[in-house]
Order: sequence, then structure tokens, then C-alpha cells
Amino acid sequence: MATIVLNNNDRRFDPINEDSPYWDATTNSSGVEPRRFVEIISNGEHLFQGAITAINISYETNFSTCTIEASDDFTRLANMTVATAFTPSIQISGNRVTTILDLPEVDYPINQRAIDTGGKDLQALQIDAGTNVLSYLQQIALADQALMFMSRDGDIVYTDPLGTVLNTNIQATFTDATASAGVIPYTAIATITDQTFLYNRVVTSKDGGIEYIEDDATSQTSYGIQAYSLTDLLLENNSDAEALAVELLAKYKDPVYRFDDMQFIFNALSVSNQTTMASLDIGDNIKIIRTFTTGSPLTVELYYQVERLNHDISTGQHTCTIGMGNLKTLIYNLILDDAVYGTLSTSNALA
Repeated sequence: MATIVLNNNDRRFDPINEDSPYWDATTNSSGVEPRRFVEIISNGEHLFQGAITAINISYETNFSTCTIEASDDFTRLANMTVATAFTPSIQISGNRVTTILDLPEVDYPINQRAIDTGGKDLQALQIDAGTNVLSYLQQIALADQALMFMSRDGDIVYTDPLGTVLNTNIQATFTDATASAGVIPYTAIATITDQTFLYNRVVTSKDGGIEYIEDDATSQTSYGIQAYSLTDLLLENNSDAEALAVELLAKYKDPVYRFDDMQFIFNALSVSNQTTMASLDIGDNIKIIRTFTTGSPLTVELYYQVERLNHDISTGQHTCTIGMGNLKTLIYNLILDDAVYGTLSTSNALA
């Protein structure tokens, strides 16, 4: 979503102003109207693409502003429904996303898709007429434990299931120390250790399938029972539902120290770092370094996927906030003859 505030003292953005440079005499209407295309670019990189949803004009004596609200295509998908009930075949998740996007009533542009294969097969369950398109797509992503989002370039993106981070797949590294080549300094960062992602009883099931319950007695003794339920999933196989319960319990049974939001003064960064920042998108893998002057350890390095991006651009300053989600584990490729990454051990990803 984007909010753009513009100077409207000459009424150029007023939709009823026939003297506006955006007035179209042929259609007798303004070019500033809902569903018009909007893009925001910084350092040659798209920060946002979408369409106008609202235009608000404010007048205060001789001063006027125009506030334009714009949203990406999730808003459009949220207002679409399946026209005719149908039953898809058993499909891997990425193919099911494509099936929905290909429906005549959706007809999402082929050149605005970035759909991965996905990781799990989905059932051949009837999709009723009137089913909300965005809601159903989100059900697919939930069953597959994948990401689905609108990219900064305006494409709909569906990823393979979330996993570990390969050492060669880090899009940016951030530090509180002095910037160096390829390392971007942040101005503020927040940490949090709470029970938001503390679950020691996980219940999962596919739609119409066996219910699987995974418990961690040690965690329950320490923190009380904290339950998380994912039932009636679109999954085809009971084994996938069971594996999901095991995976989620291992991931969430203990509270985790994690970084939360990270802030930057964008226009204070070097040009190359500005370009790196502008090119970040949801789902990108990042490394964060935090150093301390006392205590132990003195340095903490953690890996995340980008979950939220917010750019606040004014006449004098451009600030950026990155929200982190899905704490990741870094793994390395096998490197022959390397003393660390060329051996099989309990600390290596191949063990």
C-alpha cells in the first residue's frame, strides 16, 4: 500500500478541475482517478507498483494538498470470486495457484507472475462458486508453508516452502558498526523475546484427514501449554500434515531471541547501499550483525527473511523500516578439501 501527499495549490490534482494539465477534454474527465496506475521509483529500482484506490483533496485557506491512496493487486484479487464451482485435480501447490490465476474471471496476466513449483500436493476438493480468490490463494500458501505476496515490481509471487538459508543466497548484510563493502549500517534496531511464537502443542490435519498432535513435555512444564492448530488444510497426504506438526513444534517449542524492526536513514547511505536497499523485497534473505560493549556474546549474527518494508519519503528525508520474520538457519555448500565446509559432521548441513 502507498500513501502519496502532493501539493495541490494550483488544483492540478483536483478531479473536477477542467484547467488541470491532467484533464482529458476528449473524455471530459480527469486523468487523476481510481484504478490509474501508480509506481514509485528510487535509485532506478521500483519500491511500489499498484493502482489508485482513493483521492482526497484538502483545502485550508489558500493551501491545498492531494492525498492519493494506492494498493497493489491484492486489493483486486480480494474483490474477485470464483464464478462457477469446479473440482481441480490433485496438484502440487504452485500448479494450483496457476489454476486459480488462469480462471476466466481472474485472468491474471502471465507476465506479472513469479510462481514457484511449490512443495506439497493439494487435494482434489471442490472449490465452490463465490469462493474468494485471495482467501483461497492464502489457504494454498498456508498448507504449503510458503510465501505469497505482491512484489515491488507489481508481480504476484508464490515461493517454494520456507526453509534454511544457503550461504550464497544472502541479499544484504546489515550492521550497527562502520559500513564496509557490501555491509549496510542501520540507525536503530529492536529485539524481542516473547511468547508470540511459543507453541509446545501443535495440532495439524488435512481436510477430512487424521488429526496429528505433537507435544513437547519439557516446554510445557517450563512455560505451560501453548497450543497452535492448523486443521482442514488443503494437503493431499496425511504424511505431510504429520510432518508439518513435527516441524512446527521443533521450531516454536522454545522462546527465541529475535530482531524485530530495523530503521535506516536512506538518503544518508552510499549510492550503492541505497540501490541495495531499494532492490530488497519481501522474502529476501538478510544477515543482521549486532555488537555490544559489555556482556557475552559481544557479537550476535542472525539470519531472517524480510517480512515488511516501509519507505517514508519527504522533501528532506527518506527513511526505511525493515520488519523481520521467519528466523533462518544458515547452511553451507559442500566445499571439497575445505577444513570446515568440506567435512561431514554434526555442525554441517550434510550431516
